[in-house]
Amino acid sequence: MTIKMTAEENAIVEYIESGEAQSVDDVENEINRYAQMNKQKAISIRLLESDIERIKAKSVSQGSD
Repeated sequence: MTIKMTAEENAIVEYIESGEAQSVDDVENEINRYAQMNKQKAISIRLLESDIERIKAKSVSQGSD
């Protein structure tokens, strides 16, 4: 039985099998580092009401909500 894989999955398998992939020395540290990069942070931005209206108008003209 063959397993169907996406193009992305095939690329990953080829990368690993080619020998280009390398292990990292401190796996736990790397996992934590990537987790920190993926954290989302809330920010506050102060805008004039006129700027908000222009942003909304541009969004409508581009078909976004």
